[in-house]
Amino acid sequence: WETRFGLDPGSASGDNGANGDPDGDSLTNAQELTGGTHPRGFVARFLAEGAINTFFDVRLALLNVGTQDARLLFRYLQPGGVVLARYQVLPVGRRLTLTAADLQALTSPDFSTVVESDQPIVVDRTMSWANGVGSHAETGVPAPSTTWYLAEGSTSGPFSLFYLLQNPN
Repeated sequence: WETRFGLDPGSASGDNGANGDPDGDSLTNAQELTGGTHPRGFVARFLAEGAINTFFDVRLALLNVGTQDARLLFRYLQPGGVVLARYQVLPVGRRLTLTAADLQALTSPDFSTVVESDQPIVVDRTMSWANGVGSHAETGVPAPSTTWYLAEGSTSGPFSLFYLLQNPN
């Protein structure tokens, strides 16, 4: 675990030790291990919406704009508190696209996403529906918020209005 996330397993002190906190999020490395989060998650991106079913499809696109390979931790938050975590390395200057085929381990068609990285990244999500008849995209936000501004909404014609909220804590 320590090697995977860029910590030195041979060092028990400082930022590498169990009590270290290299990303400054007030969680020790031991707490990060127990909580399933990234001990060097200097960058986080949050996406509240995700759905894969017979009507909706999702695609996540990531770009490593850092100066080194990025150690990524994806946490897919599902109803009932179920979390699916996936680790991946994204080489410097490279792009990664994840589709429904990459998310087959999800146990719910509805989910939100948290991506943590030790390098600067860009994260976008595209939702499409009705086999590509329509779509919309969103860029991952850098932090959760308790204030939201909702610019769009319609309940006319075939449209239904719903809000998707993510609680990463």
